Amino acid sequence: MMRLLGIFFSVVCLVAELASISAHVYSDKAEIAIFSQHEPVALKKTSTSPRLLRSTTNEVKQNIVSGEERATTSSISRFGDEVLIKLMKKVSMNPTSVFNRLHFGEATTKFTSSSKAFIDWLQYANKFMATKGTEQFSTHHLFNLLWHSRQSNEDLINLFQTLSRVEGMKNLANTLQLYMFRAAKSSHKMMNTVWLQALETPSEVFTTLHLADNVSDDLYRPELIAWLRYSCDYSNDVKKTLSAKETLNLLMKEPHHKETDFGVLFQSLAMDKAVRTDTGVAQLLEKLQSRLFKNWINAKITPDKPGVMIASPVTENWRPVLTLLVTEPRYILLEA
Repeated sequence: MMRLLGIFFSVVCLVAELASISAHVYSDKAEIAIFSQHEPVALKKTSTSPRLLRSTTNEVKQNIVSGEERATTSSISRFGDEVLIKLMKKVSMNPTSVFNRLHFGEATTKFTSSSKAFIDWLQYANKFMATKGTEQFSTHHLFNLLWHSRQSNEDLINLFQTLSRVEGMKNLANTLQLYMFRAAKSSHKMMNTVWLQALETPSEVFTTLHLADNVSDDLYRPELIAWLRYSCDYSNDVKKTLSAKETLNLLMKEPHHKETDFGVLFQSLAMDKAVRTDTGVAQLLEKLQSRLFKNWINAKITPDKPGVMIASPVTENWRPVLTLLVTEPRYILLEA
């Protein structure tokens, strides 16, 4: 009888040991599979959602669900920081795959600048682009991942603004805010409000909208009008006015061929419907135009010099002015 019990006990121990070895091998394969993906392959999501566990440990406080810090047994708590740290060293996995692996696109995920896992992913994405270029993954890809996530426009606007305060994230945050501005016209007013609440200066918003990257001919666009409007709102709300001289100097950081380009630009903007219905912006443009004229007077530039550049910068004669329509910005500027 004792012999039978001994045999039975030995069999049980053997089975338990084999099961342990099998589980360990499977775990290793699963982790190896993560690092073997060098191409941006979209990972399939399981049909059933992982069970969410509330945790009080620092290790699993990476995934954000409904505004609270939580973790899933299948992703963040087990692979979150460990996988991201390894990938940062190897730069071997497309950021889109990492994004999917961490279930960042799920409805239960809310991105914030205080989420360590999310910031780790952004840093990894930056490193991936710096190492491998932007053909496989770019800031456009990054924005589209966030844009097509379950976040509202308001959530994304607040996220991008707060990211600008995170060390090393300023340039990326500015780019994402520019993409947001161009992707949703309805977001313009909300972005203006968020900037005011954050006490962003007109100079900072000028940089955020990448206005310094455009030649003057390309400045006749919504970004410039939005910036002029923000400058007016900032002056009214913060009670700290940016003078016409300071505003003009900021604009002249733009790549431009001649100062008369700005005179024509101001006249073009003044004729825009969005500006005509905005008294503050219209008045600011008048001040900028007057400041430009004052600069020319202080520099002792005679009227004929800017006149020739406006009328015909190529042939340097006044003949082409005769063909200008009286409603054309160049004609109005010459008349002024």
